[in-house]
Amino acid sequence: MRLLALAFAAAFALVACDDGSTGTGGSGGGTTSTGSAGDGGTGAATASTGGGGTGGDTGGSTTSSSSTSSGTGGMAPVGSCGRKCEADADCCPAGTPGCPGPYPANYACVEVGGEKICQFPKCASNADCESTGLAGYQCLTLAGGSVACLEPCAVDGDCSSPTKCIGTSENGTKFCTIEMTPFMCTPGDGQCAGYGECAVGGDKCVCQNDDDCADGNYLKDCVGVGK
Repeated sequence: MRLLALAFAAAFALVACDDGSTGTGGSGGGTTSTGSAGDGGTGAATASTGGGGTGGDTGGSTTSSSSTSSGTGGMAPVGSCGRKCEADADCCPAGTPGCPGPYPANYACVEVGGEKICQFPKCASNADCESTGLAGYQCLTLAGGSVACLEPCAVDGDCSSPTKCIGTSENGTKFCTIEMTPFMCTPGDGQCAGYGECAVGGDKCVCQNDDDCADGNYLKDCVGVGK
C-alpha cells in the first residue's frame, strides 16, 4: 500500500503548487503516467510531480485549467482533460467495487464553473487512511486546498525511499514526499500522452476540445475551457 501511496502522490503535491481549476488524484484508477489527478478543483493537475500519499480530490489530468495558450492559431481559451458526469456513478471506473460509496470509493460528480465534473475520492479523517492499509498516515490538507493521506515525519529517516521529509501541510505537519522536477514538454513531442497538447510555454498540457483528450483515457473530456 505504501507503493500505491507513492503512485498517487504526484497528484496532490502538484495541485497544491499549480492550483489548477480542476485537479484530482487519489485512489482509483484511470489517470495517466504523466501525473494523476489531485485535489483542489476539478479536472487538472500537472505532470511529473510527487506527493507522499493517497486520497485525492478532483479528476484532472496534466494541466492548469484556467489559462490561455496560443496553440496553433493565436490566443485561444484552454482547459484540461477531465471527466464530465451527470451523477456520482458516472465517475466510477469500471469494476470498482462498492462505487460510489465510502472512501476510497467516494467518487463524486461536482459542479464547477457551470460544468459537472468528476472528483476523485478524498479522505476526510485519519481513519479513512487507516481503512486503506496506510497505518500511521494522516489525512492532511495542503496549500491550495488539496487533501490526501500522507506519511507524517520529522526527518528524512522517517520516510521510505525515494521520499524525503520535505512536505509541509496547511497546518504545519511535515510529511514524506518526492523531490520533484518541474514538468517540461515541447509542442508536438507527444509527452502529454493523450491528456491534451503541450502548451506553448512548455510547462503544462492543455486542451481546447475533447479531441485533445484520448478517448480511451479515463479523463477523456476537455473541461474548464476559458474558465
